[in-house]
Amino acid sequence: PRMIALGIDPGTRNTGLAVVTKLNGKTQVRVSKTVVTAGNDLVSQIGQICEAIVRLDFVYEIDCVVVEDALWYGMPKKGLLALAKVTGAAVAAAQIAGIPHVVLVPAAQRKKSRTPRALTKDAVTEHEKDAIELAVLAWRRTGPKNGGGAGS
Repeated sequence: PRMIALGIDPGTRNTGLAVVTKLNGKTQVRVSKTVVTAGNDLVSQIGQICEAIVRLDFVYEIDCVVVEDALWYGMPKKGLLALAKVTGAAVAAAQIAGIPHVVLVPAAQRKKSRTPRALTKDAVTEHEKDAIELAVLAWRRTGPKNGGGAGS
C-alpha cells in the first residue's frame, strides 16, 4: 500500500512542512521546506501557511497530515496563543483540502519517533527535520493496522 503524509511543525514565523511517501515498504522524503512568513500580522501569516499546505496537497494528493501539538512551558501566553492559532489553522486547512486523516501529536512523541537519519540528513532547518519526523509518525498512527492509509 501507498501512503503520502504531510508533517507540519507549526510556528508563527517559521513553519516546517515535509511530504514523505511510503510505498512497498520504502520511505522517501518528497519535499521539505520552511515557510518563512512575512509581516507581523498573524492573520496574514496564517494565510501564508494555509496556502502552502493546500498547494502541497494539490501536488502530492496527501493521505494524512500530522501536526505537532506543541505545549511550550514557560512561553509567554501571547506567543502560546498565536502558536495555538497557527496549529488550528493548519488542521483546518487540511480538513478543507479534504485530507482524510489529521492527527495532532505532542512534541514529546515526535522526539521519540526514531526517524532514520538518512531521511532527515538533507533538511535545511530544524523545522524541516521536525516536519519529516512528524510525517514518518503518520503510518504509525494511521497505517492499515489503525484503520488509516490510502483509500480509507
